[in-house]
Amino acid sequence: MINTATFSMTNPIPMQSPNWLTNPNDWNKDDFVADIVQFIEQTQGSNAYPNQVLIGLLANQIDIYVQCAQEMSKSGLIEFYNKGATSGPSLHFSMADKALNRILQLMKELGLTPSHRVGVIKSTTPDALELDELFAIA
Repeated sequence: MINTATFSMTNPIPMQSPNWLTNPNDWNKDDFVADIVQFIEQTQGSNAYPNQVLIGLLANQIDIYVQCAQEMSKSGLIEFYNKGATSGPSLHFSMADKALNRILQLMKELGLTPSHRVGVIKSTTPDALELDELFAIA
């Protein structure tokens, strides 16, 4: 849980790296939702109902991603189909990839990515604009 006693705009919320990123078995959806709700409320103000819905969707997509990661750690990235006659990428890989894209979109909507946080000023240097254009294409 986030320690709210130490939060201020000059002293940001101390956040630990989520253990579930390296150990998917540590994933706890309820703890994640509680931490994100608290983080958003403290950094962006009151947490309206639409944010609650987006946070729930985000937690569901992370849940899908974690389940896929667990399955891929058991079976690998390559699977065999048609009674072993053909091989191809794991279905869990494509599901995890789609979930990851949805996770990033939801995080952007909630202002949880660095470039989408409230008060972030984007650079307008030619190099920065070129990078923005490059990533917009991808």
